[in-house]
Amino acid sequence: MGIVYKAYDPLIDRFVAIKTIDLQNLSAQKKNEYKTRFYQEATAAGRLNHPNIITIYDLGRKGDIAYIAMELMEGPEVQDIVYERPSLKGEGFG
Repeated sequence: MGIVYKAYDPLIDRFVAIKTIDLQNLSAQKKNEYKTRFYQEATAAGRLNHPNIITIYDLGRKGDIAYIAMELMEGPEVQDIVYERPSLKGEGFG
């Protein structure tokens, strides 16, 4: 859900990940649904404190673009890991 960018935040002198979702071309119902799910994701992650869960720095909206600024995690993409390991593709799950 959305697009993730690598960005540099000069205020905290580090790279961050910015996840965005464009709400512009959605119906009012879909816009509200997507915005709610997006904010729930940020709120849920922001409440947790664990080494394997990213840190949320900021959440907001500028016009029709909602964003989450979060800790940047370097490494392979999840989809690449799943395709490399057939046991993670869901085989055997009903």
